[in-house]
Amino acid sequence: MNSSGLQRATSLPHFPTHSFLTFALAIPFMQGALFSVMNAGTDLARDVETGFLNRLALTPLSSASLLTGLLGGALVLGIVQAVVYLTVGVAAGASFAAGFPGVLVIVALSMLLAIGFGCIGLFVALRTGSGEAVQSMFPVFFVFLFLSSMNLPRNLIQTDWFREVATYNPVSYLIEAIRSLLIKGWDGEALALVFPLFFFTAFAGGLSSVSRVPGFNFPTGYTAFQFVFVVLQSSAFGGVFTGFGIARDFETGFGRRFLLIARHRSAIVVGYVMAALVRACVTLTILTAVALIAGMNIDGNGVDLFGLYGLGLTVNLAAVLWSAGVALRVRSIQGGPLMQIPVFLILFMAPVYVPLGLLTGWIHAVATVNPTTALLEAGRGFIAGRPTSVVLAFAVGAGLALLFTAWARGGLRRAESAG
Repeated sequence: MNSSGLQRATSLPHFPTHSFLTFALAIPFMQGALFSVMNAGTDLARDVETGFLNRLALTPLSSASLLTGLLGGALVLGIVQAVVYLTVGVAAGASFAAGFPGVLVIVALSMLLAIGFGCIGLFVALRTGSGEAVQSMFPVFFVFLFLSSMNLPRNLIQTDWFREVATYNPVSYLIEAIRSLLIKGWDGEALALVFPLFFFTAFAGGLSSVSRVPGFNFPTGYTAFQFVFVVLQSSAFGGVFTGFGIARDFETGFGRRFLLIARHRSAIVVGYVMAALVRACVTLTILTAVALIAGMNIDGNGVDLFGLYGLGLTVNLAAVLWSAGVALRVRSIQGGPLMQIPVFLILFMAPVYVPLGLLTGWIHAVATVNPTTALLEAGRGFIAGRPTSVVLAFAVGAGLALLFTAWARGGLRRAESAG
C-alpha cells in the first residue's frame, strides 16, 4: 500500500530511484524487528510472572543459556521474515543493486536486527517482570520508526523539525543501511557505521543483566566489557567494507585503469589501506562518544586507551589486507560473502558475551585457540586499567597483518596478470 500510494514521490528531483517499491522494501525489515521486542520479551516476562523463571534458577541451567535460547527464537524469526520480505519484493519487481551478495548481507542485517531488538525486549522483561511493560515498548519504537527517513530520503524532507529528528534518530541509519544495498549497491559508509553502533546499543544495553552471572567479575561493568568487542568488530568490518569497494572498482573497470597508470602498483593497495584506517578512526571516535554518553566507565588511563585503539587499528589493517586479497583475486562484488563470513565467524567464536572462563562446551574449546580471544582479553584489560596479554595480542595482530600482506600481494599479482 505504501509503495503504490507513494509511487509519485519518485518524480521528485534527486529521488534516489525510479521504483518506490525498491525504496520502501527496507521498511518491513525494521517493522519485523520491532516485533522481536515483544516476541522475546513477552515470553520471558510471562516466565517471570508465573514463577517459572524462579524454578529454572534451581536447575543447573545457566542464565546465559536461557537468554541464548530466547534469542535463538528471535533469530529464526528474523531469518524467516527476511526470506518472506525478499521473496515478495522480487515477485513485485524490486531490484537489488548489490546483487546476490547484497541479499545475503540483508539477511544478516535482518538477523542482527531481530537479535538486537530481542535483547531490548529481554532487558525490559528482566527489569520489570511485566508482559504489559514489554508490550508498551512497541508503540514507543513505532514512533521512532515513523519519525525516521522511512518514507523519504532525509535530504528531501522539507519540514525542518522533522528532518532534524530523523537525522538524530538511529532508526534512520538502520533503514538506510538496508536501503543502500537495494538502491546504491555497496555503500561502505552506510554499512560501516551502522554495524558497530547497533551491536553496542543492542548488546551492551539488552544483555547488561549477564553481568550478574556468578563468576562475571569485570570491574568496569558490562557496557565497557562489550565496548571492547565492538571496537574490534567495527575495525574488522571497516576493513571488509573497504574490500567491497575494491571489488566494485575492478568490476566497473576503474581498478584496471588504476593498474595502467600506477608506477608502483603496490601503492594501490596502500591507498585502500590508508582509506580504511581513516574510516576506522572516524568510526571509533563516534563509537567512543556514544559509549561515554551512555555512561561507560573507564578505569584505564590515556596510555591504556591508546593501546585499545591500537589493537583496533591493527585488526582493521589485517581485515582490509584479507579482503583486498580476496577482492583482487575475484575482482567482483560476488566475492563479498567470502570476505565477510570468515571475519564474522572468527569474531563471534570468541568470548563475546562472557569471559572465557564462563564459556562451556565446544565454544570454549574453539575460543581458547581463537586468536581473537587474545585481542579481546588485552583490550578489556586496557579499559579496566589492568593490562594483560598485551605482547601476545599485538603479536597476534602483527602476525595476521604480515600474513595477509603476503595474501594481498598475491592477489595484486593475480589482478596484474588478468589485466
